[in-house]
Amino acid sequence: MGAWNDWLSVRAAVVALGTLSFAGCGNSGSDSNTRSATGGVSGFGGAAAPAERAGAGGSAAFGGIEAGASGTHAMGAAGGMSGGAAGLLVGDSATEACIAYVVAQCLRRTECFGHPSTLEDCLSATSGCPDSLFSDGSTRTIASTKACAAQYARYPCEKLNAGFLPECATPGTRTAGQECTFNAQCASISCDLRMGECGQCSSLVELGADCSALGLDCKPGLDCDRSTGHCVMHVDRLPEGAPCAGISACMDDLFCTKGVCAKTPTLGMSCADTGVCTNDSYCGIADRICAAPPGAGKPCGTDASGRSHCSAEAYCSFAEQMQTVCMAFPGPGQTCGAALNPDLTTSLIACAEGLFCNDSALCAAPGPGGASCQGNGQCQTGLTCACNDATCSEHSCVTIGMRDQVCGVPGAICHAGFSCVDGRCQPRASQGLFAAACP
Repeated sequence: MGAWNDWLSVRAAVVALGTLSFAGCGNSGSDSNTRSATGGVSGFGGAAAPAERAGAGGSAAFGGIEAGASGTHAMGAAGGMSGGAAGLLVGDSATEACIAYVVAQCLRRTECFGHPSTLEDCLSATSGCPDSLFSDGSTRTIASTKACAAQYARYPCEKLNAGFLPECATPGTRTAGQECTFNAQCASISCDLRMGECGQCSSLVELGADCSALGLDCKPGLDCDRSTGHCVMHVDRLPEGAPCAGISACMDDLFCTKGVCAKTPTLGMSCADTGVCTNDSYCGIADRICAAPPGAGKPCGTDASGRSHCSAEAYCSFAEQMQTVCMAFPGPGQTCGAALNPDLTTSLIACAEGLFCNDSALCAAPGPGGASCQGNGQCQTGLTCACNDATCSEHSCVTIGMRDQVCGVPGAICHAGFSCVDGRCQPRASQGLFAAACP
C-alpha cells in the first residue's frame, strides 16, 4: 500500500489552469489517483459535485445529496448547499460519475483516518475526471461507478485504511509493466508514477518482499516500510495504553512515549518525555512544561527543537538585532510583516487572517470574481485562482462550473472534466490525459 501522504497531496493539490501535475503512486487504498489537465484546473473553490446511491425510481440520496428532477441529482455541502441555485445539478455522464466516486472515496477515507474533509476539499481531487476512472484498460462503467460511490459510506474503515477497496472497484486490464496514468487502468489497481507522468502498472508483492524498486507495490493489508524497503503488516493507529514504536503508530490525540501510547500533554503539564504538547501550547525549552504561546510584544517562545512560537494573533519576527519578538499581524492596507518560519530559517509574508500580501506589499482582502490573483488565498470564498489563457501568464479569480453552468465570460470557467459549449459547461467524454502522458 502506498504512503498515506500520497493521497493527502492529491486531495490538497490546487494546480493552476494549463498545468499538468501528478500526485501519488501505488494503490494507497485508492483507485482514483488524479492529476490536473491541460486546459483544466484541479482547484475547486466552494463548488459541489455528485455522489449517489441507488434509490426507488432511479432517484438517489447520499451524504447530503438530494434527488433532483429528470435523472439529475444535486449534492449539497455541509451547512448550506442542497440544490437549486446553491447546489449543482448533475446527470449521468462519465465525468459526473467519476466526480461522485472520487468525492465519496475521499470523504470516507479522510473520515476513517480521523481528519474529516469538506466537500470542497475533496473536489480538488476530481480534476482528472473522467479519465482517472475511465482511461484505456479500465473495466468501470458509469452505472457501476455511481453504485460503487454509494458503498463508500459504509465501507469498513479498518479495511480502507489497510489499502483494501470495495469489490465494485474492479481491476483494470493492463498488466504489470504496461504504461498507465491512473490506478484504475491496472490489474493490480496500482500505477507507479514515481518516474514521471507516464507510469507503469505495478506488481503486488507479499509480506517481507522488496517494495522499493519501480513497479513494485505491497498487497492490500501491507505497508511498504520505506526505511527497509520491504512489505510489513499494516498497523492501524493504536489506542491509549497500547505498545507502540513511533509517533505514527498512535491515534491523533496520543503520543508514543516510553513504548506506550499516551495522551499528548497539554497546558501546564510536563512534556519532558514527549517534547511536544497539544496545539494550544508548546514545550518550553527551559522547564519542559507545556506553556501558552506568548502574545504580541513578548519574546517568541522557543521549544527544545529550536522552533519559535507565538499566539494565534501574532507572528515571530526580528524586532531588534539578535532578538525575536511576537508582533501583531498587520491589517488591511498595512505593510506586510516578515515572519520567521518556526525553525527560524527563512522569512514568510505575514498578514492578519483572511488577508494576503499584494504586489504593493500591503495586506489586502481576497478579490471578487475577475480580480487578478496569484494564488487561491487571494480570491474570495467560492472562487479559484486560475490561468486566463493557455500561456498562464495572468491569473484571475473565477467560479468553476459543472453541467449547464455559465462559462466563457470573465470570472467563469468549467471544471476540467467539462467543455464550454455555447456559454454552458457540458461533460467531456475524455480529457485525453493518458494519451498525452503516454504517447
